[in-house]
Amino acid sequence: MKAYARCRAGAAQLALALLTAAMLASSPAHAEDDDVTDDTVAEETSDETQRSQADDDGRDDGVATDNDPLRSLNRPIFAFNDALDRRVLEPVARGYDFLVPERVQGWVNNFFWNLRFPMVAANCLLQGKPDEAITSMSRFIVNTSVGVLGFGDPATRFGMPQPWEDFGQTLGVWGVPGGPYLVLPLFGPSNFRDGVGIVADSAARIWPYYVDWWVSLGVSLEEGLNLRATYLEEVEQARERALDYYVFTRDAYLQRRQALIDDRLRFGEYNDYSPPPPPVSDDLYTLPEEN
Repeated sequence: MKAYARCRAGAAQLALALLTAAMLASSPAHAEDDDVTDDTVAEETSDETQRSQADDDGRDDGVATDNDPLRSLNRPIFAFNDALDRRVLEPVARGYDFLVPERVQGWVNNFFWNLRFPMVAANCLLQGKPDEAITSMSRFIVNTSVGVLGFGDPATRFGMPQPWEDFGQTLGVWGVPGGPYLVLPLFGPSNFRDGVGIVADSAARIWPYYVDWWVSLGVSLEEGLNLRATYLEEVEQARERALDYYVFTRDAYLQRRQALIDDRLRFGEYNDYSPPPPPVSDDLYTLPEEN
């Protein structure tokens, strides 16, 4: 019951955080753009819906659709998420990026990744990786002390790369199939297996149990905003270069998740102050086969 309540609270906090960001972006100075924004969001959602209907009519997007049988539902949700990001989250993140130096953003990312130690260590054990669980615990001790509450990452320089495990990966290691691709409102790309993982990992984030809801909300808002600001250029380039941004995002997500399950993508391969980007692949339009 406690885990269930925590998951519901986490979802409510994220929704409230997005609404808060929306109020910031729709201040009186931008009131004259409200009608245009609403029309644009509706048009983008309509375009994605029509594209989905075209797929259903037999004009395939060039990708095996067996892994995306819900695309007629996924595309409108993806369009809504993308429009929300373009009209609310991205403008706020650009303002944040202008005010906060890149190095400071990296420190903030380090801090939040350090707080994930219980979740990462637990999933390392569940996957039969005791050495990585010990590494995760050692990193937490070193970075919390020498790294000043986790804002720094001296553990990486000391030869302790960050294990990167979550419950969705654990289920994959156990042989649980991913199931159909799924786009979640607000949360974005997922599948049935990773959806269960999100619930379990939310319950494993121990620190929110010990603070007031408004503190947890503020921290979650800062974490999401800082991470979005970190990837401003990467997201913009993906939108510009992708022939179909929905397909690009779907394939990149599924390939990245499979690489994590297979331990082909390691956190320690990247720098010590920002989380790793999606894996680079020459083939972003082929879905990995389910085991």
